[in-house]
Parts: sequence; structure tokens; C-alpha cells
Amino acid sequence: MPALVVAATATSTWGFAAALLLAGVGTQLGTGVFYVYVEEVSPPESGGTSLAVLMTLSIAGSLVAPVAAGWLVGTLSWTAAFGFGGLLAVGGIAAVVRLPAR
Repeated sequence: MPALVVAATATSTWGFAAALLLAGVGTQLGTGVFYVYVEEVSPPESGGTSLAVLMTLSIAGSLVAPVAAGWLVGTLSWTAAFGFGGLLAVGGIAAVVRLPAR
């Protein structure tokens, strides 16, 4: 998430590119953890359903995010688009924190 803040407030092309690079690396490193975490917090009887839901939402996000971000950039600004991404990240963190301990 800090990379989104840097991208939203970057004043140079190099700073913006570096922030996006860091965000991309963080996302790719986290992908494997997502699968393990979802499998760990899901009930054993759910089988592969929890992973199927994760994949479906991931693919849907990949399809919707560029369109939504483009609309926000065209309507408002780059800062608004990255700020919205940051808000989504905070919402995701809040949802994970509320999960019951196993």
C-alpha cells in the first residue's frame, strides 16, 4: 500500500514508475500467500470452492480495474485513481483483520 501512496503523490515520471514497479513486485510476491491463506481460513468441507471464489474475484478485478481506473483518471485525476486503490486496500486489510482466529 505504501507504493500506492508514492504513486499517487509522485512528482516525476521516474518516481511514478518506481512506485508502480514496487506495487507490481509486492502483488506478485503476495499471490502465493493469498492461496495458502484462503485455504487456511476456509472450512475444510468447502473443498476447492474457496479457491474458486478467490480466482473468480481475481479475474473479475483484472477485468474491471483498468476500466474503473481509466474512468477515474479521465473524470478526476491520477491521484483519485490511486487513492481509490488505496481505499480498497484498506478495506481488504480491515476485512482480513476481522476474520476469526483459527
